[in-house]
Amino acid sequence: MKKRVTVAAFACMIAFSPLYTPAADAAGISVGMASWYAYWEIEPANGLDFDPALLYGPVLGVDFAERWALTSVFLTGYYDVVPEASPFEFRYRRYDSDTALNYSLNRYFKVFAGFKYMRYDISIIDDGGMGMDFSMKHYSYGPGVGIGLSLPLSDSLFAIANVSGMYLFGKDNRETEDFVEPGVNTALALAWYIAPISTTITAGGRYQYFRSIEKDDDTDFKFYGLTLSAVYNFSLGGPDE
Repeated sequence: MKKRVTVAAFACMIAFSPLYTPAADAAGISVGMASWYAYWEIEPANGLDFDPALLYGPVLGVDFAERWALTSVFLTGYYDVVPEASPFEFRYRRYDSDTALNYSLNRYFKVFAGFKYMRYDISIIDDGGMGMDFSMKHYSYGPGVGIGLSLPLSDSLFAIANVSGMYLFGKDNRETEDFVEPGVNTALALAWYIAPISTTITAGGRYQYFRSIEKDDDTDFKFYGLTLSAVYNFSLGGPDE
């Protein structure tokens, strides 16, 4: 039973902030893939209207020392947009990465703290034959903390939720002025553990908000949409209850 819960727990991190990892006597490793079909809204919009895009990438987790676990998720994907009153089509490649150290308070609650990295690169993908050359990189990184809940609905089905905050520091290649990006991340999902193949499927939703605060201008960013992931777990040895 403990192994089932541990496996499902690692799938919970596919909600893209790690959630619940219960106490376990044996170390284990979880690997898998995550996806996030996400909408992107900017305020002020400045003529930008993004179509939703699929972000995807690997998942890795290691549980150790009874209540502790280290988890990491890395996502990337492309957004294409044609700004109003512009003859050009721009491509945004977005990166979103979370790495956290997790501590289980009890069977249901955990806390976590770690490092977050966000970035997007902008380039022209269609300049109408005008020979334009444009590229920009916007990136930020910094600490984040949060709390997660895992509620067993049966031996193999779990409801999971979390909320976390972040305070990031960043810059882009257009300016020498640095900026900060405080924000929040929330997720709600169901995780289903498939015992014969030691794999957990997780499906749900995720919402992320942050404000980019620069010297003369602030911009609000919202990302929200559906998540789906699959994570395989294997033990490194030790008792299995």
